Amino acid sequence: MHDFTSRFRGNAIPTPLDDPPLHSWRRNADPSWVPLAATPPYPEYPSGYNAFNSTVTHGLENLFQTRRHLQLTLISTAVPGVERHYDSGRALLQDVVDARVWLGFHFRFADIASRELGRQLTAWTLDHYFQPVHGEG
Repeated sequence: MHDFTSRFRGNAIPTPLDDPPLHSWRRNADPSWVPLAATPPYPEYPSGYNAFNSTVTHGLENLFQTRRHLQLTLISTAVPGVERHYDSGRALLQDVVDARVWLGFHFRFADIASRELGRQLTAWTLDHYFQPVHGEG
């Protein structure tokens, strides 16, 4: 919930809600740059997709006790008919960060911060819930 509630409250990240990456890139770096998709009408920080993917990926890594051999296949919603295959959670998480930047939805720092938020959420959840029950069954 932190991800979505922080989008609409004042936060410490100095990103104006009305200045998505598209506008900033055109103004500061390359006036001819265009994103791969239309920039959505929501604040760029934090990246909900990165927080979600990070939480799920870290949860699966913990469940299967692996960080190297996690076979994942995702079907793209941005590019219909495209499937992406990953041999590790790390590869997936880096690809998602890159994709959100290239799409023009987020700045890289927002994606990386959200990926870390997802990792922390998974760690906290696994530490406070999903513990073995001693003395039963």
